[in-house]
Amino acid sequence: MAQLVAQGVAEQLSSRVSFRRAMRKAIQSAMKNPVVKGIRVQVSGRLGGGRDEPYGVSIARVRVPLHTLRANIEYGFLRGAYDVRVASV
Repeated sequence: MAQLVAQGVAEQLSSRVSFRRAMRKAIQSAMKNPVVKGIRVQVSGRLGGGRDEPYGVSIARVRVPLHTLRANIEYGFLRGAYDVRVASV
């Protein structure tokens, strides 16, 4: 699930969708699944188009802390022009 969310965000970023909108939509669609108890999406790179300095943005919506050892945390990574990292519980 996390890898699919990461791929979806990366595809939207490559098609020039606003990075905040892409992250927000990914979180909303993932939280509709009753199995998902929380998700964190982190995007880094040259966000917003022509900025020369890369920076990162992270949005999280969790009901269970991601540092809980008993939680089954799934990770998804995608590297390219933008780095997309997703952790879901």
